[in-house]
Amino acid sequence: MSGIPSVTLSRADKFVNFYQRIGRAAFLSVADDPRLPQLFHPGMTGVDPESLLQLRNQSKRELQQLRELVLTTIG
Repeated sequence: MSGIPSVTLSRADKFVNFYQRIGRAAFLSVADDPRLPQLFHPGMTGVDPESLLQLRNQSKRELQQLRELVLTTIG
């Protein structure tokens, strides 16, 4: 999320979904993955900051909608 190139070593659903969402599914790995060394290279780039901003804004909107629904339901 900070724009720093990274590889994840977890296949937990939240990482898989997030990496797919930001177009980085190729950087999903596990510790014993034989292709792991090849994922790190000098030309690695971070995720486009504009894409991350759009994702943050969408998440904020959806959380606000969820909050309003919960408050309406319990209120």
